[in-house]
Amino acid sequence: MIVRGRYVSSKGSHRAALGHKLGGHLKYLQYRALGAEETREDRAIFSKAEDNVARPEVIKDVMDHAHYYAAYHKLILSPSENEPVGDWQEWTRAVMRDMEERQSKELRWYAVLHQNTDNPHVHVVIAGKGQSTDTGKESLVKIGKEDYEAMRESGRAHSDYEWLREQRQHVWEAEREAQRREREEHRALMRSLHTRVRTARSLIESTGEGLNRLARPVDDNPLLDDR
Repeated sequence: MIVRGRYVSSKGSHRAALGHKLGGHLKYLQYRALGAEETREDRAIFSKAEDNVARPEVIKDVMDHAHYYAAYHKLILSPSENEPVGDWQEWTRAVMRDMEERQSKELRWYAVLHQNTDNPHVHVVIAGKGQSTDTGKESLVKIGKEDYEAMRESGRAHSDYEWLREQRQHVWEAEREAQRREREEHRALMRSLHTRVRTARSLIESTGEGLNRLARPVDDNPLLDDR
């Protein structure tokens, strides 16, 4: 899985400007050109608890929990073709739940699914502050190299990667078995042909000997001796 991300700095920007920038980003995610099989409903903003969240509500919640260093983070979660996903919302929730456990923080995040490319992916926005599950205090959400690696592993673990791998293994084993049977059938056929050839050759030789006897002169042919 590919995970890309960056944070939007709060420095030098007022809350209103940051909120406007976030609103533009969310609107872009919702209204970017749809894929051939996408509907507008597929672009609903969802969270850990809701399947459809209004954009103004998202902006207010994220900005209410913006950190003075990082207002919010933007992530893209893009599974590979070997990591098929059935339910994108539940898959995203599972990946983000693992991230919360890793950071020991309750994260305020919102996501939008995009299926307008050859590789479906999820855009995630995370508020700059997260609440500690130990102390209840809010602090800066930091996403480092190890976090990205953990998300890649989590994305694969919650996908149908293992199921697909097992299915491919079954197909490979079935193909090998079919090839083995084909080789055995070929060998059996060749043995049968060789046996028939030997039988035919023996019959021809036996018939030839009989014809040779019949072709001898009468005086020398014991088969025609009537004395």
